[in-house]
Amino acid sequence: MTASWIINEYLDPCTLPDNLADAFPPLVEPLVDIGYTPVLYCGHQIVNGTNYMLICKRVMLAPVFSTTLVKCIIHETLPVQGQRHYHILSMEELMNIR
Repeated sequence: MTASWIINEYLDPCTLPDNLADAFPPLVEPLVDIGYTPVLYCGHQIVNGTNYMLICKRVMLAPVFSTTLVKCIIHETLPVQGQRHYHILSMEELMNIR
């Protein structure tokens, strides 16, 4: 297909900072029939806590199998009673992988 991006569908998982590596799996686990693999750790932003930007390979298993690259922003709160919490701020589809 002319002018289509052909992205390496075998993108290897990237290494995340330890705290984010521990927090990421429980954040995406509840998303049924969708698998997320971080392939690029872009960096972080200090705000009221910390924002982290990742590029992930998203594989949807149902209703139709598809693979997409997405930009994922995760927020880590400031510690409250020694606890930090993480939540997904946004997921933006970048492109389908052919």
